[in-house]
Amino acid sequence: MCYTGDYGKNTYSYHRLTIYKILEELMDIRQMLEERKRFNDYCDTCEFETPEAVARLFKEYTNLIWNKKLVGLCYDFYTDDIVIHREGGVTATGYEGVIAATLSFMAAFPNLQFEFLDIFAEGNPEDGYRFGQSLYYKGENTGYSSYGEPSGKSLSPDDNLCLGLCECLVQKVDGRWKIVEEWLVRSGDSLEEIMTKDRSTEMVASAVKNQQGRSSAVMMCDRYSDEIKALRRGIEANTFFTKEDVRAFIRDYTKLVYDFKMLGLIYDYYDKNIIYRKENRIKILGVENLVSDLLEFFATFPDLNVDLESLIVAGDADSGYKVWRRMRYHGTNTNHSKFGPPTGKVLGDGCLGLSMMFINRVDGSWKVTEEHNSISYSFIRDVCTSDEA
Repeated sequence: MCYTGDYGKNTYSYHRLTIYKILEELMDIRQMLEERKRFNDYCDTCEFETPEAVARLFKEYTNLIWNKKLVGLCYDFYTDDIVIHREGGVTATGYEGVIAATLSFMAAFPNLQFEFLDIFAEGNPEDGYRFGQSLYYKGENTGYSSYGEPSGKSLSPDDNLCLGLCECLVQKVDGRWKIVEEWLVRSGDSLEEIMTKDRSTEMVASAVKNQQGRSSAVMMCDRYSDEIKALRRGIEANTFFTKEDVRAFIRDYTKLVYDFKMLGLIYDYYDKNIIYRKENRIKILGVENLVSDLLEFFATFPDLNVDLESLIVAGDADSGYKVWRRMRYHGTNTNHSKFGPPTGKVLGDGCLGLSMMFINRVDGSWKVTEEHNSISYSFIRDVCTSDEA
């Protein structure tokens, strides 16, 4: 119980309360992962037989993407050439804009939560379905956005809710149920007020690429969705018995998190109290802060992907493992960052990342308990800074 006689009863009480708090946080993560599994299982097995089943699916699907940070699941039910109609007459086409806008909103509010007021659908398996949903947002603006530096203001769940409403058309495309068209209106003025008034027009539109037409018989969204499912099956079945098991896990897990933006998987494999050391004397404590930090990076480069160039694994299943990872980051700065508005510059081959990971058993599960990570910070700053600055 960490009792130390030198400091007496007060120290004992402090440590006891600290341990209780840690146990509560661990329970919160376990409950979140259990809920996520229930939602995921339903989304994977839904037969789209009734409007009620469709409404339930997209309620739980929305929760998985936004509240559980599994952004890569967008590929499951969006088409390559999804058409999204926004307020002000803005129409965006293509899944890449969906990913970019999702990451941007999450990065501005790292603790963002979507709370449903209602969702319902109509239609049938032959003609497809339409559903409408009304929800509100909770969260604190602690990340950079197109409105500038974070304000620290909150989207409070009071009587004056910050609403978001959308309608979606769901049809079968190449044998799979997909959202083919969406109409979306958020509380733009309210969000602007929360994120401070430094108006910039580049938040979503600059990241959207026109995807008219398909380049192949199989949609990219379907390919990505299938690859995500296969990679998740692989890491969930991994036993960590040997160094080769660990090597395979890190390879697939890196692709899921960085290439497919499945950030929520960090909760599965990083310890709640992770110590994450970065370049320039930065130390991040706790899994929530790590997720927020990566969200900011991913939002800055929505098309981010990595080449895993080297893996060195030491240790064994009894004593734990140490993993060295060398990566090369690629991506385009199409969203606002702490360095300013998007520049459209690319990382090319200049962004080198090195990390050392310590993997141990925690309460019977394999977890990353500490990581030292360093990337080409000054290079990233240059890419995200306008040449005119």
